[in-house]
Amino acid sequence: MHALRHTFASLLLSQGAPITEVSSYLGHADPQITLKVYSHWIPRTKTDSISRLPGMILNAKKPTAGQDGHFWDTSKKVEQFKKVELEETAVSA
Repeated sequence: MHALRHTFASLLLSQGAPITEVSSYLGHADPQITLKVYSHWIPRTKTDSISRLPGMILNAKKPTAGQDGHFWDTSKKVEQFKKVELEETAVSA
């Protein structure tokens, strides 16, 4: 049974299945476990991700006020975090 399980995971990974998907199929609590055992089956290919990076940067919209230099508006998440932090401080005081 172990050999079948190992073959199943190895075949999926060798064909490019996401590590998180295979980890879930195997019932691992954390994808790190799957990586430790099966990383040698993950193809060592290079994609065009680096060549796409300049296009993402050059085509990004100029940050608006409140974005603190981020390409995406993170101000709402920062405000939510500050609100939760204040509430937790008030509760513990």
